[in-house]
Amino acid sequence: MNGANSSREGPTGCTVVDRLGVSLNVNPLGSVTVVDPKTSAELQGKAPALCARLKGGTAHFQHVEASGVDALVELRNAFSGVMGEEIL
Repeated sequence: MNGANSSREGPTGCTVVDRLGVSLNVNPLGSVTVVDPKTSAELQGKAPALCARLKGGTAHFQHVEASGVDALVELRNAFSGVMGEEIL
C-alpha cells in the first residue's frame, strides 16, 4: 500500500488504512510485515488503530523502515533465487 492510497477516502468516508484495520478485526493474521519509510512513531501517528491491532493481535508484527519499491526488488530477487534452485 503506498502513501498516496492510504489517505484516499472511499464512498463511506473510510480510508484504506481504516478498512484494513476493520478487516483485521474479522480475519486474524499470524504474521504481518509493514514496509513504510516512515519511522515507527510516524506510522503510529498515521494509523494508531491499525498499529494497535497489529501489535496486539498478530503472532508476529514487524515494521521495516524502507521504500516499498526497494522491498519488492529484494523480495523478487529472493523469490527468483529460490525458484532457480527448485528448477535446477
